Amino acid sequence: MLFKLLKHGCLSLVTCYASRVTRQLLRFKSNWPKNYCDSLPDLREIIKMTNNMSVKDNLLIQLLLIILLIAGSTLRLYNLDHRPMHGDEAVNAAKLNQLMQSGHFHYDPADYHGPLLFYCSWPLAKLGGKSDWRQLTEQNLRLVTALFGLLLLLLPFLLKPFLSERQLLLIVFFLAFSPPLIFYNRYYIHESLFIFWPYLTLFLFLRAWLAHKASFYFWAGVGLAMAMATKETWPLFLFSLLLALGLLKISGRLNVQKVDWFSLKKILLFLTGLLLPLFFIFSDFGRNWNGLQQFLVS
Repeated sequence: MLFKLLKHGCLSLVTCYASRVTRQLLRFKSNWPKNYCDSLPDLREIIKMTNNMSVKDNLLIQLLLIILLIAGSTLRLYNLDHRPMHGDEAVNAAKLNQLMQSGHFHYDPADYHGPLLFYCSWPLAKLGGKSDWRQLTEQNLRLVTALFGLLLLLLPFLLKPFLSERQLLLIVFFLAFSPPLIFYNRYYIHESLFIFWPYLTLFLFLRAWLAHKASFYFWAGVGLAMAMATKETWPLFLFSLLLALGLLKISGRLNVQKVDWFSLKKILLFLTGLLLPLFFIFSDFGRNWNGLQQFLVS
């Protein structure tokens, strides 16, 4: 009952507030250029318009953000052990047991999955006093992926200096109530991590670009390394990103000439952040050089 009240209450608040946003944007319509509706709106123009808010509006949005985060957390953490274990979850639990028993993880590229899920699960199992997979419950295992789902809800705050409060609210709303995200966040497989790390990489690149801070390129490299250590389908993320950039360039909405993509400092920072985690993770922290070789071959 509490779960349903929280869900419907949050949806009602956001729906009511969305109607207020629509009415306010309609009042701005007279200030738009004549051909504004013929093309996609410019991000800076939207931010400028939506920043004209009163203190009361700001407080309301902050309250709604807190409610969304609570609701998103509830949807991901409530009754995690309700559904029986799936076969894929049991396979991952067996691989985690290999790490728990021996302290080593032998990477096998034939599995098409990296070891990161198990390295993230091991500390939580240790903190819970679990030394054997027979002691693990569905809740113990699924808590790992649920936590990455919660971290995903916080990622848009990386771009908070460049977004209006309302834009941030809408992004968090769609992430919090996305049915596929909720499903996979409550499922002990690699997908929750594989969603989180590429998004982190993308947001860090955007933050580095917009804030002109080279240090973010290092952390973007770390994020991409973690995506590569999660699942071997990571090239699909790069392909999608490059395709999106290409479409933006063709449409004239991205001026890459103003971006210093190939500065030596940025490249070195990015490669350092990329290669160091890959070296440690796939070599089992220097104890299995064959794993690193297998990753490069795969």
